[in-house]
Amino acid sequence: MAKINVHVWHSVTGEIMAVGQPMHGAKCIPLSGENESVLTAEIDERDVAKLRETHRVDPERKILVKRSQPNT
Repeated sequence: MAKINVHVWHSVTGEIMAVGQPMHGAKCIPLSGENESVLTAEIDERDVAKLRETHRVDPERKILVKRSQPNT
């Protein structure tokens, strides 16, 4: 599958709250609220639907990390 760039909104503890993607090449600046941050990452497009269950954000390194077990 193709790689795509997504914005990942997450809490200060690294829990993913939302995932979004600019459409049709639009430029956007993702905004976050208090105690939230936004990470821009390149992922495989088939991973978008389950990203909240399969990954979390390492807030210190500012990268996505795979969970050892899916989040239930």
